[in-house]
Amino acid sequence: MKEAVDKYRDFIVADGGEIVWEEDWGLKKLAYPIQKKTTGFYHLFEFRADSSFVAKLETQYRRDERIIRFLTFAYGQGCHRLC
Repeated sequence: MKEAVDKYRDFIVADGGEIVWEEDWGLKKLAYPIQKKTTGFYHLFEFRADSSFVAKLETQYRRDERIIRFLTFAYGQGCHRLC
């Protein structure tokens, strides 16, 4: 999974984004089976980038067979990680 994490970290930075916070949550049990899998690796990226970048990133996530689920959301104006 390290290569997948490195790929998306590089993808964010290459497009002018800035990694603010990163956390590796490791292997966790899924709440329910997804594609016959019961565990998955979780990794959290908090980043700053143009709003148009999110669509490109999500397209890359959908094309990568190693990613079975993802969640992307935007913080409100003036909000940061501790809101």
